[in-house]
Amino acid sequence: MTARETDTPSPAARPAPRPPLGRGATIVALGAGVALVVLTVLVATGGTARVDEWAKSFFRPREEWGRLQVQVDVLVEGLRPRNSAALLILGTVLVAARRRSWWPVACAAVVGATGTALTLGLKAAVGRVDTHGEVGPTGGSFPSGHVVVLLMAAGCLALLLRQRPGRMAWFLVGLAAGTMAWALLVQTAHWLTDVVGALLIGVLVLSVAQGLPFTHAGRSPAAGP
Repeated sequence: MTARETDTPSPAARPAPRPPLGRGATIVALGAGVALVVLTVLVATGGTARVDEWAKSFFRPREEWGRLQVQVDVLVEGLRPRNSAALLILGTVLVAARRRSWWPVACAAVVGATGTALTLGLKAAVGRVDTHGEVGPTGGSFPSGHVVVLLMAAGCLALLLRQRPGRMAWFLVGLAAGTMAWALLVQTAHWLTDVVGALLIGVLVLSVAQGLPFTHAGRSPAAGP
């Protein structure tokens, strides 16, 4: 084997060509971005107060802590942001090891950092009090960190495992985030618009992430995980 052949990088070490962001994904990303800006302005100016108060009384009447709240607490605590982030890290490392490539790690880092930066930035900028009238150590209540991180983790893994995740994959990703959002509302741990804002961040970031050039590095379009 010659030196030239030895120095040639293997296909798994190079990012596979990626088609540009599709029209549908572009429309979804733009729609989510505009909706997020509008919602942020409404939350910051108190325009969603009535809706949030109604949702609070609807999901947890008289603020009783009953069996349902105890049951969903397993989900809320079990998939808190640091645990969801740990699952993303573990899944990304496994995918990277299987492909023998660092590109999946780069993809997860970009997606996770973007979602986290948007979340923390809005928390700091809006400074919204939570349902108990307090502001947490990581910033305001808007948007929900629980929902954002779980959605980022599930969505990013779906992108790493499949070239173009199908409807069922995205349904399961949405189901995971939606269930977390519901659990937080049942516990009145967040306002309704907190979880809606988190879902919009997830949709925005994941829609754009489908066009990242290194999402499926080292694998042909027809290849599996």
